[in-house]
Amino acid sequence: MTNSARRSGRPSSSAAYNVGDVVDTPDSAIKSWRYLGAGEWEPNDAVRYTTSPGGGVAYPLQRNPGGGQYTIRDLLPKHRTALRPELMTTAGITTAPGVAVSIDSAAAGEWSRKDLVFTMSGATSAGYTEIPVAADVLGNAQRIGYHVHFRVYCDDWSKVAVFGLWPYFETTANRCGFSIVSNGSPFGCTDPEFAAAWNGKYRTFQFSAPQRSSVTGAVPMWGVNDSSDSSVTITGIRAQIQTSGACVIKINRVYSSEWPCGTFTLIGDGAYNKFRENVLPEYIKRDWRGAVSLYKTVDASPLLPSYANLNDFAKAGWDVYPHMRAVDGANDVPLTGTETSDAIGKAWAALADAISDNTVAPAAGRRIAQFLQNTGRSNVAGSVFMAQELAQQGVVAARHYCTDSEFGCNAYAGGAVFNVSKVYPLLSDGITRADGTAGNTTGWIPPLGRYNHFVNELYAVNATTQGASTPALRDTYSGSLLEMAVTRAATFGAALWGFTHEITDLSGVEPSSNNSGTMQWRGLLSDMDRHTRDGKLIVISPSEHYAITYGRSDDVFVRWDGEWVYRHDPTRIAF
Repeated sequence: MTNSARRSGRPSSSAAYNVGDVVDTPDSAIKSWRYLGAGEWEPNDAVRYTTSPGGGVAYPLQRNPGGGQYTIRDLLPKHRTALRPELMTTAGITTAPGVAVSIDSAAAGEWSRKDLVFTMSGATSAGYTEIPVAADVLGNAQRIGYHVHFRVYCDDWSKVAVFGLWPYFETTANRCGFSIVSNGSPFGCTDPEFAAAWNGKYRTFQFSAPQRSSVTGAVPMWGVNDSSDSSVTITGIRAQIQTSGACVIKINRVYSSEWPCGTFTLIGDGAYNKFRENVLPEYIKRDWRGAVSLYKTVDASPLLPSYANLNDFAKAGWDVYPHMRAVDGANDVPLTGTETSDAIGKAWAALADAISDNTVAPAAGRRIAQFLQNTGRSNVAGSVFMAQELAQQGVVAARHYCTDSEFGCNAYAGGAVFNVSKVYPLLSDGITRADGTAGNTTGWIPPLGRYNHFVNELYAVNATTQGASTPALRDTYSGSLLEMAVTRAATFGAALWGFTHEITDLSGVEPSSNNSGTMQWRGLLSDMDRHTRDGKLIVISPSEHYAITYGRSDDVFVRWDGEWVYRHDPTRIAF
């Protein structure tokens, strides 16, 4: 199939042409056409999709969504390193009581050949170790950007009560914190269920600039709004460490990933008819891709799609994938966390088979998943992990909270293990909001791994000036947190995933809960047009996002832990 419908202006005759012949028609709006045979033509620049040997849509990396500045293949980050131990000495480092600091050889495959090592011989109180950061070899001051990454090793995370890294600016009096451990960890490193994934391993902790907390003194507001700098000079890093016993923590490097542009991924949750009517034609015009999820079909409600409707998305190159319900297939409740492997597999297969049997994009329908009420729980205590169960079915990525034993997190858990309000969403900027799920810009590489792409609810978009008691403005775009998130994605090269249900026509009133209005949609579309035209944003599907990162076919790709590695040697970090 092609990404473009047949258009007027094609050659009037096909009798003299062979399949594959290209004909120029200077008087036509489309200057060049390719003959398909049987009297059919297509624009010569139309993109054609093929099926990869392992199944699935092989999205061509040379595709240029919307005609912007970048092809998909162009999208690779640069990594700006702010702390590199192999270029450091311990001179000038001020240690906290009970902490010894040294520089030692790193493990093979790590990017920096040396580690900055913190050795705690026993229990320590919450002290601070000051680490000055010198200019680079060219004399340039070190900087951190919108995306901040800490590559860290710990031999026993169970002994770590507090671990935070605080960049400071000019002096130690001007600093802010990025908290890795404090009453547990949002990343899962202190969860005893996942000790094998973290202890004795180098792991990367990712933050975004608005996620900073505990601001002290004069701290630049980088990455907060469209007028802020995308990076900022630091003069050092303060390590806050408190332990309950002996352990070793190593820092291999601190760096920022800088992408050439941001990305926006739109999901039509449930593929409602009003979403299709408003969004799909506009996306086809622009050669954009998105995703819709199969929850129920028209047999349950006339608002929901038929299989023919779902196929309209599939033919346009969209992902069509299962929206998992309770595993009994009858009760519209979140997964309980006690489901068996067999039950999860059967529930998944029922929805995936329905997509495969009724659309032209069966493989894309089997690669992505999401869950009712974003609740991808499974029986952690019984070693049933949702990500691994879905991986056995061919799923490569998922939307929102999913238990993942490979990454080592139970993203749905609350309290000390994972408290979504503590670290996510990434908007610690003083703005009061009623719904914390609006405004996420979580980065190209999800902080909790590929099965935990956090998303914005487009309908939970309080204006930035309103208080916590104000209801969501589901038909407002200008001044909303959604607009802020789109602006940040375009300005700082961030990745933004968002979803909604219906997009309804209004008569001066807000749409119903969990839906969006047409005015919001028009404002969002206008902003997306502007940012893509300026080369600051591309609009892609979840499968395309995966193809750029974890599933990239080049010699570099993203490993399960979020680091770019070589395909010929995936044990070695590439940049």
